[in-house]
Amino acid sequence: MKRISKWYLAFICMLFLNACSDDKGDSMSPETEREKVKLAVILPQDQNGTDWNRVLNWVKQNIQQANRRIEPEYEFYDENTVDLETVAKELANREDIAAVIGCFHSANTKIVASKCARSYKPMFTFSTSEELQRAFGQRGFLWCLAESDITQSELLLAKAERYQMKRVSLLASSDIYGKTFQDWFAFQAVELGLKPVGVASFLPEDLPDKFRSVAIEGVDCLICAPSTVKEACRIVELYRESGFKGRLLFSDIAYSSELIKTLGGKSNGIEGIADVSDPTTGFDVSYQAKFGEKPLLGESAVYDAVMVACYASQYATVQGMEMNEAIATLLNLEPEGKGMWTAGSMSRVFESIERGETPAFSGASGNLDFSTDHYTSVLYSSYAHWMAYEGRFIHLDYDNRSESHTSSAYAAWEWNKQFSQQFEDTEPGLAYPSLEGHWAVIVAASKGWINYRHQADALAFYQLLKRKGYDDDHIILIMADDLAKHVNNPEPGVIRRVPDGENLYRNVQVDHLLSTLSPEQLSDILLGKGPGTLGSETGDNVLFFWSGHGSKGEWMWGEDDAVTAELVSETFRKMASEKKFRKMLCLIETCYSGSVAEKCVGIPGLLMITAANGNETSKADRFNNDLGVWMTNRFTSVLLDRIGKNPEIPLRDLYTSLFQQTLGSHVSVYNADFYGSVYRNSLREYMAFP
Repeated sequence: MKRISKWYLAFICMLFLNACSDDKGDSMSPETEREKVKLAVILPQDQNGTDWNRVLNWVKQNIQQANRRIEPEYEFYDENTVDLETVAKELANREDIAAVIGCFHSANTKIVASKCARSYKPMFTFSTSEELQRAFGQRGFLWCLAESDITQSELLLAKAERYQMKRVSLLASSDIYGKTFQDWFAFQAVELGLKPVGVASFLPEDLPDKFRSVAIEGVDCLICAPSTVKEACRIVELYRESGFKGRLLFSDIAYSSELIKTLGGKSNGIEGIADVSDPTTGFDVSYQAKFGEKPLLGESAVYDAVMVACYASQYATVQGMEMNEAIATLLNLEPEGKGMWTAGSMSRVFESIERGETPAFSGASGNLDFSTDHYTSVLYSSYAHWMAYEGRFIHLDYDNRSESHTSSAYAAWEWNKQFSQQFEDTEPGLAYPSLEGHWAVIVAASKGWINYRHQADALAFYQLLKRKGYDDDHIILIMADDLAKHVNNPEPGVIRRVPDGENLYRNVQVDHLLSTLSPEQLSDILLGKGPGTLGSETGDNVLFFWSGHGSKGEWMWGEDDAVTAELVSETFRKMASEKKFRKMLCLIETCYSGSVAEKCVGIPGLLMITAANGNETSKADRFNNDLGVWMTNRFTSVLLDRIGKNPEIPLRDLYTSLFQQTLGSHVSVYNADFYGSVYRNSLREYMAFP
């Protein structure tokens, strides 16, 4: 936590007011013709009261004063009204467009990014969806000038912790913006020593019911992540009406003049976190002096996007490289100084570029600190802890750099978890019979192209077991089987989980189609009732793999049904009592998978390893823009890698690898006390080696 003292801010004010107000760079003679750097700006015309034109014109004026050679030229598109699919495709393929800037909303940014990825068109954005940044962030064209909402979620929870609020709930919009908070809230709460009580995602029409479901007695803090100001206002109204005694903390969407305008005095005391410009750059102060109010969400990032695009355009010309390479080179340098967004400072940067040098610079938002070897998003943003008070926003304190939070750029790929399970190296006293045989049940419990990863993972597991000695007579494969011939499949008959990887659909024997089975019929298959079912007996080990969606207390079955925790528990207990297995290992890839596994505690010979605990979501991994889908899940990706390299791996080592390398959730082990030591038991018992 960094607190910026009043005297320091006053000093910054004095220092940069002059720098911005006079903007004395090199002036251009009237006869000089400038090269236009054409930028497509895709932002909402009326969002949060922001007038994008004033910040766009301001940076343009400063660039004009800073150099004689180039200036930005804008094509503005209202993201709320245009046909984004059509516009984005056109802009991505236009050679005269140097870069795209936008969008404000993450869902719209995803549409535009998918088009820009195919043509490698440079795109600057301050959209904060973690899924968006992880899907496109390493492709070398998307330049994110704000951390993802992994950081916002962490900071909001850290704020609750500093308020000594231990029991926390989340209310988030049911869209790509809210998804980051849903995915990371429970995980981060555990890591911070808090108790996640409830998570609710809402549509506008069910917001009152969802609010009541999480704003319950005993909750100290309700973290709110609406996707619109209108939703934020409604949450405040529900809060005032409900008598909820906990505290509200909002994400950045609520940081809007429209909230105060709409709610009036009801907004007093409402607080939250928002991505803002680093106060030490002087941008806020200069903006307020020039326009009479504080900059709103995204304005400093838009300023920086235009500035970097113009630097990169000139650098690319001088150095003879393409645009994205120029951006990567410039942003991979250690930033220097503060206030380098002013005309005078920009003049020195342009002059350095003309001399063939590679200058380091900072921006209006702060240090443009990138690690482009691996990531194309800014490593650290500045965040204000704000409060609405008497018709304006006041900043209570600031968070920035690594002292206050984990960089979301790294968190999305490699979070150093703190709370792992500890196991006793003891045996439960069970007398297992001799191992006679091996059976496997593999279930991909979703259907449709959008769920490609679930069937791809199931098929990858199937192929791995075939290579390790299983035959089709001892594998029960259940899936929708609707991908190989899907209209969206550019390679009919081919399913892969990595680009250019093996065809997982080769020589596949599907035993049951998902559409032909009910959850109860799945139970019958596991209990060996009828032909084409599990034929395991007392001396057989059973390996059970499940990939699909999940919610609290159930694994989803197709689109409209679910396998409840009660049915799973009842089925596994019957299997144990009827001696349908010697040992059974379940590997479960679903959201909230632990909420089902915890109902199975006490079953002798059963061990369950889940991708997430009962409060967390599991995470997709490896996005394929050409296919428009995620190709695999992170838990399964790590699982297949570890088994492939060491099919005899001890279960404790398998857990450790899965725990450390599965992002955004706590891989969990259930029922070890009724199974045996995870140190002495290995995966070898489940491999039918040839």
